[in-house]
Amino acid sequence: MNMKNFFINPLEYISIILIKKIVFCFFAITFTIRVINLFLMQKFISTYVYEDWLINYSQGFVRRGFSGSILLFLNNNYSLDTFQVFRWFSYLIFLVFCGIYLLKVKQSKQVLDLKSLMVVLFLPSLIFFPLHDRNVIGRKELLFFFGLFINIFFVEKTVKALNINQNFEYEQDKINTINKYCYNLFISYNFFSVPTALIHESILFLSLPLNIVITSTLLGLKLSIKQVSLRTLTIYSPTIFAAVLCFIFQGNESSPVEICQSWQENINAYKSINCDPSHLPLVLRYIGLPVRYFIMEVWRNNIYRHNGLVFLKWISAFLLCTIILMRTSSIILSNSLEKLKRKNQWQYQDEKSLESFSKINLNNVISNFSFKYAFIPFMFSFVLYIIAQDWGRWFFVTSTSYTICLLSPNLILLEIVSCQNNSDRRYKLRPRLLLPIYSIYSRISNMLCGWSLSIYSSILYFLAFVFTLFVLKIPHFGLDWDYSSFTPWIISLLMKFFSMV
Repeated sequence: MNMKNFFINPLEYISIILIKKIVFCFFAITFTIRVINLFLMQKFISTYVYEDWLINYSQGFVRRGFSGSILLFLNNNYSLDTFQVFRWFSYLIFLVFCGIYLLKVKQSKQVLDLKSLMVVLFLPSLIFFPLHDRNVIGRKELLFFFGLFINIFFVEKTVKALNINQNFEYEQDKINTINKYCYNLFISYNFFSVPTALIHESILFLSLPLNIVITSTLLGLKLSIKQVSLRTLTIYSPTIFAAVLCFIFQGNESSPVEICQSWQENINAYKSINCDPSHLPLVLRYIGLPVRYFIMEVWRNNIYRHNGLVFLKWISAFLLCTIILMRTSSIILSNSLEKLKRKNQWQYQDEKSLESFSKINLNNVISNFSFKYAFIPFMFSFVLYIIAQDWGRWFFVTSTSYTICLLSPNLILLEIVSCQNNSDRRYKLRPRLLLPIYSIYSRISNMLCGWSLSIYSSILYFLAFVFTLFVLKIPHFGLDWDYSSFTPWIISLLMKFFSMV
């Protein structure tokens, strides 16, 4: 809904604005109730998640050991309770992530219609995912989002400095702005993400691909393909190197016992722990195991279990969320393009820009954006679906990361300009590297996003929409639906809250 609708139908415009405020207030109330319930009443932190952070370098370099070394240092030198430090650190990280995410929602309010707003707030694979499954609070992958926030911050700052929304042209002296972006991103991103990679090596699959795509898109507007590849690889090489190191140093058979003994010696709560190999905490039993063990575990728990019924449930949940999110993204991208057209028409009155806008194919913008920021990151993350069984976590990271990109106006502007520049031969060559995959994806995307609903299919879509947003809960692991699972989560939440008050 834009301002011209105010003059056409002011009552409708005002009513929709009011309904959107009610929806946001409803979200704020339910979100606050859940946070109070988890953080202040239950004070919940999963023991498994806490112990994963305690893996350390006491007996040599091993994957994920950086966080445990820090916690043991604080415990030994400052007599701090590592569990309490971890608990409040986890709460803080989650709340800061939610705060930035909601700022992104506010930043994009002009291009969010009512349904889009409901999706970005209530879709079970987005911000509500950690609250539906409390075992996600404190998980290390929440840190991956902050690297993305850093990158988008510098992208938006660079796009504003380049003023690319007027005339779609760069001046030669603005190459310094690109260089500044590369320098700032190299320092800031790696300062945060190298330690993150040493805490959880899956950053190589869940975060780095998306950030690389974002950087290469920005650099590609000015630089050659060779320059883009070289600079992008240089920027992210420290984090890539740290993550690869963690995959190489998986630990050996003695590592779990030695780490357990370090807990026994340094942490009061673990003084009586049994460090016999057959009685180790679950998180330590995974250290040093071959990849084939994890593949077989995925097969048993997520695919073969219940004669494949669990696998069907996972796919159904993912498809529902994906269809709704992709249709929502098409609305956001369409509204963003319209907003940009009006801005150029009213603010700049630039005929050349308006003519360029008229040549932009909206379907191409939608396909290119979702292919870059959703499909490519998902393909890299697919490795984790094969070797690790926490499918809900991987889906949460990729779908939320894509939504964060959708809620970044200047990133959308960057993609629109990139599509406009396809008239240049240099930009036509790049998609052909992935042309067979992109062609199939583009057709599916156009069919899905441009799908006109009949009255019957509209009813079915509405029911699926309501079910997905207000009933469906995606866990991080072990998707088992029973009758209680189909109770609307808001009813369950209120019952739990009032029972504890």
